[in-house]
Order: sequence, then C-alpha cells, then structure tokens
Amino acid sequence: MTTETELEKYHIDDRFVIEDVETLKVLADPLRLRLIQALGDKPHTVKQISKLLSIPPNKLYYHVNLLEEHGIIRVVETRIVSGIIEKIYLLTARTYSPAPGLLSPAAQENDSNLLLMVDGIFEETKQTLLESFRAGLVTLEGENTESEEDHILSHLMSMRVNLTEAQVREFASRLRTLVDEYCELDEQNSDHDDSVQPYRLLMTFFPTLKMSDSPEEDEP
Repeated sequence: MTTETELEKYHIDDRFVIEDVETLKVLADPLRLRLIQALGDKPHTVKQISKLLSIPPNKLYYHVNLLEEHGIIRVVETRIVSGIIEKIYLLTARTYSPAPGLLSPAAQENDSNLLLMVDGIFEETKQTLLESFRAGLVTLEGENTESEEDHILSHLMSMRVNLTEAQVREFASRLRTLVDEYCELDEQNSDHDDSVQPYRLLMTFFPTLKMSDSPEEDEP
C-alpha cells in the first residue's frame, strides 16, 4: 500500500507541457503510451512494466530511455539486484499536453503533428480494446444478447450533437465535475483489490463544420 509519505517522496506534477515536436513524437508512440499507462502513479522497474504489458524487458529499454531523455518519466530510485543496478521509474506528470502554438492551425506542418498525436492515442486505445476483447472482457454486441446492465459496462460510440454555446459550456462543466469525481475514486482504489476492475476512458469533444459549410465535391 502506498503511504502518504511515499506519495510525497514520489512527487508527480499535475501537468507536463510538451514544448517541441520531438517530445510529441516520443509521446505519441502507441507502445510508449501503453508503457505510460502501465506506470500509472506508482514507481516501477522495467521488469515490473514488462510483466504488466507481457512484453520482454529487452524490448522496452529503448522506449524507457527515450521517455526518460525527454523528461516524460524519471528515475526516483536505484537498487542493486544480483550485482546489477536496477532503476525505478515514475511519471513526471499526471497529464501531458502540447504548448500553445505547437499545434496551431496557422502553420501547415502542424496538420501532421496533430495527426501524429491523435493516431498514437487511437492506435494505443485500439490495441488495448483488442486485447480486452480477446480476453472476453469487452462485449460490443446488441443489447438483446445481454441485460442492459451488463451491456453498459462496455460501450463504443461516435455521435454528432447540435448544441448552443450555453449548452456546450454546461456540458463541459458537468463532464469535468463528473470526471474529477471519478478520478478521486480512482485514487482511493489505487491498491487494486479484487473488487476493482480497470477501465479505459477515451474522450473526444470538439466543434465540427456544419453540413452546409462542408467543401463541395467538384462536379465531373
């Protein structure tokens, strides 16, 4: 169990600002995103991460070194194991976000930077979803095959909603409150006893072009 003293010892910042494209590229790699997810808010060795991801340690060292080099993770302790120095790593922040201007639409090259980040997040989520599906943890069939209570435990959807500015602000505020509430529960459940099941939440919410604003296809 992680004590309050240990949490103070292993300080994690609330936010890490990505200042350059190289760091963005390092962070956007699907395997490195999985590695970051595995680390969570507790210190781990590469061998411990290897066990969590079911990936041999020798395939992780390169990625761990890149993450450390760019300040995304850091070494909090070292210890001697069988005469070899073993490093213990921790995330430097709970959230990672690009600096203002790094993904500005004013620069055309930022199109590829945005796609790089989004592709990395979606690819990592896709792989995690596939693993859960193969393990029988995820069911995405119609509700007639299961009770509604069971079906809601696995949900995948994409939708378009038309909202006024006031409604958007209300939605964003209520969503933020809900997320904060359950993030607190996540911290309380951090010991992961038998009654706790990890879940993945991926959110996208952004304005889109109106149908009437969409570019028309050239007529033949």
